[in-house]
Amino acid sequence: MCAQPGASIVSIALSHDLNANFVDQWIRLQAQNISCSLGLESEQSLTHKCV
Repeated sequence: MCAQPGASIVSIALSHDLNANFVDQWIRLQAQNISCSLGLESEQSLTHKCV
């Protein structure tokens, strides 16, 4: 749902009675987990290491 083009994190969060900041954080964490599983560490991984 959040990955669809034009999707608004705020509207999706509100439609599920969630805080938009939490949804944004979950999306970022999921993207980081995918990057780690593919072995793609970015510059931002200096603070968040792949485990």
